[in-house]
Amino acid sequence: MSVTRKILAICAALLLAFGAVAEGFTAISAGGAHALAVDEKGGVWAWGSNVRGESVPGSADARVTEPVKVLENVVSVACGRNFSLALTSDGALCGWGDHRSNQLPGASDAPVLLREGVLSMDACEERAVLVTETGEVYAWGAGENLHLLCENAAEAAVGVDFILVRLKTGEVYEYPDSADYSDEYEPADGTEDSGNGDANEPAGGVKDSANGGAGEAVNVEDSAKNDVSKAANAEISGDGGAKSSADGADVLAEGDAGGVTDTAKDSGDSNLSESVVGVKKLEGATEIDACGQTRMARTEDGTLYIWGAAGTDGRLGLAVNGWVDTPMPLELADVRTFSAGLTTSGAITEGGEACLWGTVYSYVVLYDVNGDPAASVVDGPLVSYGSAPVRLYDNAQALAFGDAFVLLLRSDGAILAWGSNDHGQMADGDWTKAELADSDDKEEKDVVITESDQFVFPAVIAVPAES
Repeated sequence: MSVTRKILAICAALLLAFGAVAEGFTAISAGGAHALAVDEKGGVWAWGSNVRGESVPGSADARVTEPVKVLENVVSVACGRNFSLALTSDGALCGWGDHRSNQLPGASDAPVLLREGVLSMDACEERAVLVTETGEVYAWGAGENLHLLCENAAEAAVGVDFILVRLKTGEVYEYPDSADYSDEYEPADGTEDSGNGDANEPAGGVKDSANGGAGEAVNVEDSAKNDVSKAANAEISGDGGAKSSADGADVLAEGDAGGVTDTAKDSGDSNLSESVVGVKKLEGATEIDACGQTRMARTEDGTLYIWGAAGTDGRLGLAVNGWVDTPMPLELADVRTFSAGLTTSGAITEGGEACLWGTVYSYVVLYDVNGDPAASVVDGPLVSYGSAPVRLYDNAQALAFGDAFVLLLRSDGAILAWGSNDHGQMADGDWTKAELADSDDKEEKDVVITESDQFVFPAVIAVPAES
């Protein structure tokens, strides 16, 4: 980090500490390589990767390096790999970004209305899930059409290939990805869709294919988890694709969910699936979360449980390696809230202490000599917190984890961000640049970082002043 940037970060922190910022953020979410935050007035701010319009719909920029306001009247947000969801104060669920794996009804330059009467939602990779105000759980994405999963739910969270549901009675059920709700198709243009990102712009984020081996340089193929035989442009709601109602991102913040195109359909077309059976994991739960292969739940007695795929990087906060099928308690008391990540997770205590475990990996998009994106590389851990919760920050309100970066929402409304900055995840106006260079071995390439802003310590993100 340059001296100038350090000074700016310190000044921003001082301004926040002395109350010079009139408003702050109240909610955050992080996806593969982009982020969303909600301010006190309900405005949604987006930054980071924009290869599929997941940050600022209608923008041609592949990355957004500073927060841009894209929507209003919002209470919560959720990020998938290359798509975004926002829930308005009147229960309307809107989405924008990538639509090729059924995440959205279709391409649009504005957020589209997915459903009304929504209580909460969640997203991970190419999947999403919502809970209606009457307790139904609907899931979609990764090639699957919208389908009713179960009823009587209070909360739902989605991982890379499973859905976690907390019933109103407190039981936690895990539903595997074992049913196919899509039709086979051939892409309309006769070409194969290689994944979440343009052919010349690899999508940001770390794919969890080898449990994040420390120090390994892993080539990331973004198409690995996409089935090109699935209907990428199939409609979630069946009403015929998204209709664009805005010309550019500047229209999106007008009125109540302004710029949102209504493609929602009555829920009568979806039937409760009898082919997927949930497995009960816990009783007496009050909160759940999931991401990647990590599952988390807190019970009425305050115990925080975690299970899923454990790696040598400590991502489950347990001294184990391999698959953990039975929920295991973490040695962490007085947990107020928690958040699951791909390789890093965390919790916030009743006293506002942020505790983290796992590893944040360094991630970059590589460019060839012509300046074109050529590959995505994980080149080892950027910072590791180990396999037990480590208390790091005070005055914390919420945590969110991208594939290779971390967001922490402080009680004063400011956001701390650290990790990879290949798509502007630090929201500081810059991004990490790297390129491929010939090595002595003709079959390999060397990675050369031409300009690096990988943050091991936090950058400060405040609500931008609107003109």
